[in-house]
Amino acid sequence: MFNQTRQYEASVLVKGKSITEYSHTDGNVYVEGRPGSEYELYFKNNTSLRVMVIPSVDGLSVLDGKVAGLNSPGYVINGYGSISIPGWTLDKNQVAKFSFQDTEKSYNAVMNKTTVNNGVIGFMVFQENIPTFVTKTIWNGYDLNHNYNPFNPEPPIDWTYRSPGPMYGSGLSRGANIGSMSSSTETLSANNLHDISDIGTGFGDAVDFQTTEVSFTKRDPNNPDALMVVYYDSKRGLARRGINVSTRYGTPTRNAFPGYSREETVGCKTPPGYSRQKSYRR
Repeated sequence: MFNQTRQYEASVLVKGKSITEYSHTDGNVYVEGRPGSEYELYFKNNTSLRVMVIPSVDGLSVLDGKVAGLNSPGYVINGYGSISIPGWTLDKNQVAKFSFQDTEKSYNAVMNKTTVNNGVIGFMVFQENIPTFVTKTIWNGYDLNHNYNPFNPEPPIDWTYRSPGPMYGSGLSRGANIGSMSSSTETLSANNLHDISDIGTGFGDAVDFQTTEVSFTKRDPNNPDALMVVYYDSKRGLARRGINVSTRYGTPTRNAFPGYSREETVGCKTPPGYSRQKSYRR
C-alpha cells in the first residue's frame, strides 16, 4: 500500500512476498493472517530525503514493546531506501520474529493482558528537519536590493541549498515527547466487541538484525507526514465481519498508535519463560 502522495510504500511480507491486500470502499486495507505464519514489515522511501518510520504492531512499538505513539523510536531510512523488519527488538543486534498467533498467545495478551488493538499494523512517517538557506543573486557588485558590494563584481551567483547525499545505515531515533496522542485505557463495550481480532502477533525465535543509533530531527514532531495502517485477521474473522474478497466490508476501531509515553530503553520486554533460541533467517 502507498500513502496518498505515493511517496512511501508499506506492506506485510510472508516468505519474502507481499501478501494479498483487500482495499475497502471505506479506504481501509485488510490482509489475512494465518496462525503460525511468520511475517516481516516492509517499508520503502520513494523520496530523495531521509525519513523516520515508526512501525507498530497491535498498538505497540516494535522497538520497545510499549504503547506506540508520536514519540516512539523508529527506523531512519535513507532517500530511495527500504527496510524489512523481521520482528520485535530484543537489542541492537537481534529481534524476535513476528508470527501470527491465536489472540491469547499474542505478545499483547501475554504482556499487557489485553487484545483491544490486536490485528492492526501501522507505519508513521516523519520527514527530516533540514535547514534552508536564502538565495541571493549578485550582479556587477549590486544585489537585488540595489546594495553595492565592491567585493562581488561578478556575474550572477545563486546560493541554494542542496540536500545531503545518502548516509550509511539505518538506526534508532528518539522522537520528542508529544501529548496529542493519549494512552488508551478504554475497556471493550458491546458496541466494539465485533472488532476483536481472532489473531494477534506473537514473540518468535530470535534472529540477527543489527541496528545503529543515529541522530534525527523531525520536521514537525506533532504531525506525521504520512500514516499508513493495515488491518489483519484470520479468514474466519474477516468473514465474520463481512470482510472478504467479494464484499471487502468492515469498519475497524482498533488503534495502531494508542499512546505515546515510553521509557528510554532499548528492546522489548520478553514474555515470561521466553528463551532466546536463535533462528537463522532464510
